[in-house]
Amino acid sequence: MAPQKQIGTNVTELLGVRHPVLLAGMFNVASPKLAAAVTNGGGFGVIGGVAYTPELLREALKELKSYLVDKNAPFGVDLLIPKVGGNARKTKYVSKFKD
Repeated sequence: MAPQKQIGTNVTELLGVRHPVLLAGMFNVASPKLAAAVTNGGGFGVIGGVAYTPELLREALKELKSYLVDKNAPFGVDLLIPKVGGNARKTKYVSKFKD
């Protein structure tokens, strides 16, 4: 088999991936296993984190990492960003993921 050619784009450089392929974090369709497969293939795997509690998201991230060939490979999590300023309410979720 011929060696794979790398397609360099702003996205591949920004995310540190070999191919400009990004998995959409589609609610529970983009599972940890699917996201890891995309990342292992040289793209940017993403899971949808909106439906998870912090504890379940932590477990999903552990599962995703367990499937990665390169444990330092980049991947993403889709989250909703709360309104900032004005009458926005505070959230404690961000502080729970600092570890």
